[in-house]
Amino acid sequence: MKKYLIFISPLIFLLSLVMLFCFKTVPKGKLWDSYSILYMPLESHEDQVLEVFKELEINEHFELSNQYIPLNYSAFSPEITMLRLNSTSQDFSYLTKRNAYFFDKSGKYKLFYIPSKYKKSLKNCQTLLAKKGIKAGIDASASYPFAVALISLLLFIFLSLYSKNRTIFIAGAFPLLVFAFTNPFYSAAAAYCLIVLSLFLFSNVFERKGWLSFLLANYFIPLLLFFALLLAFASSLKCAFMFIISLCASVSGIYYLVCIKDYLKNKKSFVPVYIRPARKVSLYAEKKSQTMILLISSLVFLTAISIISNTGLVSAGFSKISLPAANGGKGELVNLNDYYDFAWNVSALPYRSLNKSSDKNYIEYPRYSDNGNKITENKLIKAYNQNYKNQLFDQIDLLPFNAIEKVLKSQKNLEKAGYTKSASLTTGIFAIIMMFISLSILLFIYISSIIRKGAKG
Repeated sequence: MKKYLIFISPLIFLLSLVMLFCFKTVPKGKLWDSYSILYMPLESHEDQVLEVFKELEINEHFELSNQYIPLNYSAFSPEITMLRLNSTSQDFSYLTKRNAYFFDKSGKYKLFYIPSKYKKSLKNCQTLLAKKGIKAGIDASASYPFAVALISLLLFIFLSLYSKNRTIFIAGAFPLLVFAFTNPFYSAAAAYCLIVLSLFLFSNVFERKGWLSFLLANYFIPLLLFFALLLAFASSLKCAFMFIISLCASVSGIYYLVCIKDYLKNKKSFVPVYIRPARKVSLYAEKKSQTMILLISSLVFLTAISIISNTGLVSAGFSKISLPAANGGKGELVNLNDYYDFAWNVSALPYRSLNKSSDKNYIEYPRYSDNGNKITENKLIKAYNQNYKNQLFDQIDLLPFNAIEKVLKSQKNLEKAGYTKSASLTTGIFAIIMMFISLSILLFIYISSIIRKGAKG
C-alpha cells in the first residue's frame, strides 16, 4: 500500500493546487466602468428619488421610466409602425429583455445607473433618501483585498523562519497559502491563521518520540482545527470545500516529503535521531510570544476590517443581492449584439421580401423620385454586416434620452453581461461571531501560558 501512496501523494498535491486555482473566488472590481448603481426596494416612490437627484444636481441618471425605443426613427415611420404591430414577436424581444438591467436578479429592487462623476454625491443621496423613508444601497463589489493576501504571506514567512522543522512546515503550509490567496475573504483568512498555527505546532514536534499523543493531549490543537473548519464553512460552502482540498494537498505534501526523507536516510550509513521526546521540547520552538502576538494581531485586524466592511451594508438594511454587471460571467443579460439584431429587424421588417427563401440579412427595395418631367427609380440596398453595426454603435450617442444602451456602449466587454453579488467582501454575522470566538481562544491560550509560567517562576 505504501508504495502506491508514494506515487499517489504528489498527484493529489498537484491536482489539489490545480483545483484551488481553477475554482478560485476572486472579488470583482467595479460592476460597471464609469457608472455606479443605486438600488432601493421596488415599492420606493421614484418621484422622491428624482427630487433628490435634482437637489444634489445629479443631472444624468438612467432609470426604467426614462427608457424608450432606442432607435432614431420618427414616431409615424413605417419601421416604428411595424414594430408596434409586431411588438410580441421574438424578433423584438430585446425591448423587454433589456428591462432586466433595471432590477436585481430577484426582482425585489429597482436600479438607477449614475455616472462616476457624481460618485461623491451618492453618499449624500443615500442619506437624503433615508430621511424620506427610502432605504437605498450603492453597489459595493470590491477589488482584490491585498491586505488579506499580505497577512497570509507574512504569517507563512515568519512561521517558516520560526519553525524547527522548516521543510515539513513549508510543504504543509504552501497549499494553505494558495487557499488564502484564491479565497481572499476575511473569515477564510482567519481559518488560515488557525490552521497554520496548528501546522506550526505540529512541525516543531513531528517525528519525535510520542509526538502524536503529545499533540492530542494539548486540547487546544483539535480546538484550533475545529474552528478553522467552522470559519471556512462560515465563508461559504464552496470556500469550505476548497479548504478541505487544501488540507488534502497539505497532508499529501507532508507525506511525500517524509517518503523522500526516508529514502535518503536509507542511503546513509549514519542516521541521526532526535534524543529528546516531544514532551521535552518547546511546542512553539522557543518563539511563543512572537508567534502568539503575530497570530492574535492578525486575527484582530481581520475581525476589525470585516466589521468595518459590513457597516455600510448593515446600516442600509440589505443582505447580499445580485446586481447586473458588465462582466457577470454567465451572459444572462442582453448585450449590444442583441441590440444590433433588434435594430436590424426593425429597419428591415417593412421592406423584407415575403419569399421564405430570401436572405434575411439583406434587403433591397425601390425608391422613386420626381426629377422634373421624369420619375426615376433607385434601389436602396441594406445589409446586416459589420458596417451596419458600426453605424448603429455611433448613433447610440444621438439617442435623445438617457438610454441604457449608452451605458452598455461605454463598457469594454459585454459578452458575459450577467449578475454578480453586491458587497462581495462582506462577512456574515455567523462568520464574525466565529472570528471573535477564535480570537478569544488564542487570547486564552496565550494568557493562560503566561499565568502558568509565572506560577512556575
